[in-house]
Order: sequence, then structure tokens, then C-alpha cells
Amino acid sequence: ASSGRHPRRAPAVIRGEIGSHSPAPARSGRTPHSPAPATSRVARPLFLATVPGVRPLPTASAPKIATLARLQAAGLPVPAAIALPDTREPDTDAWAAIDELLRGGPVIVRAALLEEDTADASAAGLGRSVAGCGDREAVTAALADITAALADPWLRRYFAGPPTVQVLVQRQVVGPWLAVVAQAELRYVELHFLRGRDEALAAGDSPALAGPLPLFPPELRDRIAPLCEQVTAALPPAAHGLDLELVADHTGAVWVVQARP
Repeated sequence: ASSGRHPRRAPAVIRGEIGSHSPAPARSGRTPHSPAPATSRVARPLFLATVPGVRPLPTASAPKIATLARLQAAGLPVPAAIALPDTREPDTDAWAAIDELLRGGPVIVRAALLEEDTADASAAGLGRSVAGCGDREAVTAALADITAALADPWLRRYFAGPPTVQVLVQRQVVGPWLAVVAQAELRYVELHFLRGRDEALAAGDSPALAGPLPLFPPELRDRIAPLCEQVTAALPPAAHGLDLELVADHTGAVWVVQARP
């Protein structure tokens, strides 16, 4: 699945409390990680923000990965994850990090295309995501599924050639709802009640609620609006606004799982 354009690297880490059901505490004054040379490595990927020496993301990170890392560095609640440079078998360091994630519950394995989530092309939904992975075997199968999906002729035509992919293995947030926010001059929200399903958007389900955020019930509006403000403050201005995906867990915490221009 790798195009050969990116050398094999140690896994990069998006840090957060593994197995926690609450967002990591805000870390004021933090700046986004600076890219590291492709040759840098750490002996063992770690996730806790208090552990020094965690390797930053590679220079050529897919926009999905780089944006989520930037938001987490700014203190926003982004689920803990490890970023893999391609869909090949993870190396020893990567498996150690994935095992640590799995000890906290299931993970979702997400394709991160280098050509998606840019200012000129969103390619929303074109990368494969595999939810509910509970062990190494499931993660390996998900990587194979993502690899197979890259061969889709329509996908290759969309990108005018074979797409290049990195992978995000991320703690899966299990909860009652997912909100998609189209944020420009007006915040328009589509809210999906999950009812035990992992991929309401991929399934093509109609939203349970849809409309301008100011018209939403206060208990929902007051949990979504502050995160939208924080995301806007943490990211560069986008000419056409932002598309956000937020997921609530069963404790009431709301997590940022996607942000694209």
C-alpha cells in the first residue's frame, strides 16, 4: 500500500490518557509540535503527556493526523492515538503502543490520505475506517482492509493516481451521539444518535437533529459550542470554514475526532 515515497519510520504518537473516559486536561501555553527529521526515533512510544522525549509527527504527516496532533497540543480533547507511516505490519515499537491502547478498550483504525483534508480537496469519507478492533488480529485485518480499499478504481481516478496513505490507530470513543459541525459564518449541525453503532455516517443514516447550532437544545448546544470556539482558535483561518466531527462518551465528555477545512 505504500507508494515508496516515505521511508519506514518509528510510529508517531498523539498523546492522551490511555483508557481514560475523560479528555486530557488542557495544557495552556503549549505550542504545536515541530516536525522531526525522518531519521529520529524513540526507543519506546509513550502516550502520557507528562513523559518527556516523545517523538513528534513526521514532516510529511497526512493532514488528518497533523491537524488532530495540533489540536491536542493546544489542549483540546482528542482521543489517544498512534500514527503509522503506512499500512504495512507495525514494527515492535508500534505494536507496544497499540497494545497499550488496546488495554483501554477497542480502537478504530483510520486511513489518513495525504491528499485529503486540504484547503482545496476534502475527500471526506474516501478513506476507510475500521471500528471495534479489540486485539492485534483485528488491527492487522483492518490494515489489510485499508490496503485493499486503496485499489478501488474510483478512488484512483479521484486522486489521478494511487493515493498515499498513513494510518491512525485511535482509542474508540463509545457513546450516545456524534455531531458533524459545518462551521463558517453560521454553525450548522447534524447530530446522529449512535445506539451502539460505530459508523452512522458511513452507513448513510439520516441525522436525528439538524439545523443551526443556536436552535439546538441548550444541553447539547452548551457542550458543542465551546469546542467549536477552541478548534477555531487553535487552527489557521480556513477560507471556506471548518468541518468538525465531535463524539460524546457515556460520561458526558465530548471529544474531537475530525477537523478539516
